[in-house]
Amino acid sequence: MIQSLCLLLLFIAGTASAGIIASRDKQQLLLVQTVIRHGDRAATDRFATDESEKVLFRGLGEMSDDGINNAHKQGAAFRKRYVNELKFIDGRFLPSDVEFRGSPVSRVLMSAGSFGNGLFHKTPKGNDVTVPILTNKPDPVLAPQMNCLDYWDDAMDYLNLTSSADIKNTALEKMEEALWPDSCKEVPSNKADAIISELPNKAIRMPSSYNKCARLPAKQFMYDYISLLGGSGDHFNEMRLKRTIANCGMNCDDKKKFHVYYTHDVNVLALSHVFQCIETYNTYLKNGHDAPFESVGPNSGVSTLEAVNEYAGSFAVDQPRWKGRARKNMIQRLLLLTALAEVALSHPVEEGELQLVQVVIRHGDRAAQDGYATDKSAEVLFRGNGELSDDGIDNAHQQGFDFKKRYVDQYKLFDERYIPSEVRFRASTVPRVLMSAGSFSNALFKRTRGGNVVVPPIYTKDYNDDALLAPDFSCTNGWDEVQTALNLTNTDNIANDALVAMEQQQWPDSCKDVPANKVDAIIAELPNKAIKMPLAYDKCAMMPAKKFMYDYIELLGGGGDHYNELRLKRTVGMLTQELLDNMDDKVSCASKTDKTGCKTEKFRVYYSHDVNVLALSHVFRSIGTFKKITPAFSSALVLELWKNSKGYHIFLKNGQDAEFVYTGLSEEDSKLDNVKKFASKYATKEKVECDKPKKA
Repeated sequence: MIQSLCLLLLFIAGTASAGIIASRDKQQLLLVQTVIRHGDRAATDRFATDESEKVLFRGLGEMSDDGINNAHKQGAAFRKRYVNELKFIDGRFLPSDVEFRGSPVSRVLMSAGSFGNGLFHKTPKGNDVTVPILTNKPDPVLAPQMNCLDYWDDAMDYLNLTSSADIKNTALEKMEEALWPDSCKEVPSNKADAIISELPNKAIRMPSSYNKCARLPAKQFMYDYISLLGGSGDHFNEMRLKRTIANCGMNCDDKKKFHVYYTHDVNVLALSHVFQCIETYNTYLKNGHDAPFESVGPNSGVSTLEAVNEYAGSFAVDQPRWKGRARKNMIQRLLLLTALAEVALSHPVEEGELQLVQVVIRHGDRAAQDGYATDKSAEVLFRGNGELSDDGIDNAHQQGFDFKKRYVDQYKLFDERYIPSEVRFRASTVPRVLMSAGSFSNALFKRTRGGNVVVPPIYTKDYNDDALLAPDFSCTNGWDEVQTALNLTNTDNIANDALVAMEQQQWPDSCKDVPANKVDAIIAELPNKAIKMPLAYDKCAMMPAKKFMYDYIELLGGGGDHYNELRLKRTVGMLTQELLDNMDDKVSCASKTDKTGCKTEKFRVYYSHDVNVLALSHVFRSIGTFKKITPAFSSALVLELWKNSKGYHIFLKNGQDAEFVYTGLSEEDSKLDNVKKFASKYATKEKVECDKPKKA
């Protein structure tokens, strides 16, 4: 029961408040922004009882099944208010209306995913709609900065500390020594986090003294500590407060009207100070998922937008993070990995012990990027151009279930309950990609006892800076042969210009009754049984258009008949390097007694785009599997690392309905050392050279 929230509402009448407004007469709700702490988790450093670890099986600091269930319940409460009662957002989820952000911590992202599942209606086939959740590392908005050495003078005086080094830990230790409540004398003070975290869990029986302490005194103690870290409340420190939540102001810079920010206790409490509602908490926790929507904080006299801007604006800063002095060796880098895959049946090579599975997968069924095939298409594909359809959600879910059968049920590669140390998801930030990853993962793991799906964290990076999974077509160099072949005069907008030229020069004769600019639309809508295209469109989309699009996608990525080393490296060079590094780590660590520093994940999923999947299949000598037909939705390149006499094997599944197809590498080529030799040619540790169009 850990979800604490700060809810900001903006009405056209000019009021901003939290929760239910006493009267909404003549008011129009314009914007909702919600800042929520993650759901129930295990303590970050120890358990309260000997039995706790069995119940909180994901490990220290990780989300519990109670947390998943409660976040889902909280999402359902928000659906009741904002979908059912106020009709503020569409219950089917429209990416144009809603934005989710999450701190790049697994318990935070899992909470956000479960909340989103509760917020929106299921598809007609009964599958959860998992919203795209944007993450960033480092995160200037949602991750509290605790490694600065300055602006802790008040805290040092309060606790009689001589140094601000590692103050997050030293302050807590000092408070445990000096300020631990007398009523908790029978409880070790270093178990404050553990007893508070485990108190709501009915499967854990703590000693009565632990329960008594956790109900109030420990919460008040922890409240004091959290407010000190964030510079809020009685420990007000403007600099620390700005560092914590300086960028969490009112956001009106786009057309989205419902923003959800999933974060940590320090952020929620600090933000409640900024918006003058900190007194609502009183103690460390507020039972957010069970609590009714209530008006809190400013009265009507100071809840006008102008007044809110006046008192909250003083804490806002424009720079990415309010800077402080930090020790270089304290800055931790999070290795971001990928997201998603498909089903496997068998392969002709001797197996052995499966060590590692890495999957690079295209998103599920979507609407065309531009335009529709029929007048009815927009109604069926209601999320808009380029967005995932309900068919895409259902197919990605089925795909995840197929993977579960192979890697969980058959090979027992990882735990069906989801253990963060075993599985890692990474995805491009494009909504259709993130939604596909979420739906896939919904089926990959066993549901909680409360019947809710387990959504693992899916890590992302800003699209413009994601050289791992987001293809960059804005580079003007490396297109010489394309310019020559298509008679193009410049490369400032080469991706679009090349397609237009191909449509004019190479559109198949068998598709003469179909406008060439509908090629994406007819391919995208062909599998959708709710859309009836003209016969000529069906006939073209079944084969000629797919071959045409294959040629174009191959050209963009620099693979196959359009081989261009620079473009190929630019598209999948860093991804190739990461896949090879992961395999190297798994092999080198297998013989080590001390596994310190070794990567623990056994199943890594990278959700991406058709260009990436096709280019990577060139790198790993499996491009022929596509037979010159554009990669289907949910096409996946699956790399399995086996420990046996035959080495390493690659599999590819082309689409969510296809059999799991062995790509046909020879026995010699499938050995890991040989795979590394031919693939490493395209591997890069950094972004590849990219010239940008000159600004006018």
